Amino acid sequence: MSSCAYKENGWSTNVTYTRSEKYGKYQTSIFLNNLKNGTKYSALVTEESTDGIKTFTPVNFQTQSQSNCVIIKNLEFCDGVFYSVPKTVSKNTEAELAIGYDNLAKSYFNNFTLTIDQYPCNDTESKYSLIRNCNDCKEAYKNWICAITIPRCASEDSNNGKLRDRPRIKISDQSMNINQPYMELAPCVDLCYNLTRSCPASFGFRCPDSKIISTYGDAGSCNSLGMDVSFKSNAAIRIRSSSQWIILIIIFEFIILIMGI
Repeated sequence: MSSCAYKENGWSTNVTYTRSEKYGKYQTSIFLNNLKNGTKYSALVTEESTDGIKTFTPVNFQTQSQSNCVIIKNLEFCDGVFYSVPKTVSKNTEAELAIGYDNLAKSYFNNFTLTIDQYPCNDTESKYSLIRNCNDCKEAYKNWICAITIPRCASEDSNNGKLRDRPRIKISDQSMNINQPYMELAPCVDLCYNLTRSCPASFGFRCPDSKIISTYGDAGSCNSLGMDVSFKSNAAIRIRSSSQWIILIIIFEFIILIMGI
């Protein structure tokens, strides 16, 4: 296929630049509009260089048949959230959902700080770990509670998704209750393991054993927060499907070609 063919694109794109402290590099977000619901696509990513065009392995995905999920980003508290979430009873727009989910997670975190702030964190004789401290505990709890509180939608054809019709935890704010079933990508169990390693044992945090690990997911097939990437040919590609558009994120700028299947 010629370079001209690679550049043909029937979809309008909006390019924004975001900074991820997790990876310490600029990442490019490309939003593709006018995709059809319940349709399979392939994304072919290429990179232009002085030697020509470098092509990466195509990525297959399927858009959702119903618009019951919306991508949210740039949350004030759960700043690692950059993915599709289920709509709730009274919040359907990106802005409403971002604020609603963020405030919910922050309220749980604030309750937790009431406990850890009572712990003698600065007392060298009462240190609970030689390599972890209370700040590590707070960060681990923040990541865990954000992943638990803010469910991540999975593609309908995903082998890693689980059909859910209610929040993972009990929510007192009725406006944040989910109003229709959705496919969820479970939180990564490593978030739980990191929590138990980072906080005092007296707090009693426990992770499920291997027999009931289904409440969490394993690396590569779970919600680890942030802009997850998989590396192929020095490229990083991330795809999140929604009913109207998808988002791809890679470490460098690229040209994208979408082909129907």
